[in-house]
Amino acid sequence: MPLKPVKRGYKVWCLADAQTGYVMKFSIYAGGANQDALTPEVGLGESVVLKLISNINPSCQLIAFDNYFTTVNLMNELQKRGLYAVGMVCPSRQGLPCVMKEKEKMDRGEHRFQTRDRLLP
Repeated sequence: MPLKPVKRGYKVWCLADAQTGYVMKFSIYAGGANQDALTPEVGLGESVVLKLISNINPSCQLIAFDNYFTTVNLMNELQKRGLYAVGMVCPSRQGLPCVMKEKEKMDRGEHRFQTRDRLLP
């Protein structure tokens, strides 16, 4: 990434408890072909989340992540597994409903939402 101060390195993906900060599971990513084979339907962010939560108990669990990981497909998959999830999303992300892509000015603290099935985009 040209604007980053350190242009090369490792990424450490972590599954951590929000209350204690305890890291329950982690994976080191160095980029390149040595990582898990990804299908065209599942991107890197989705596969990271699904790998980290592979053995998590779905009772009373909420998974939170940032916009790098948030996709409609991932939210649907987590819903199928009985997990609740919340994440920021970029308006340019594929599969979002039109209401999420509209550039409408909102005041600070204002919010809008729309549901589709059990998803709240």
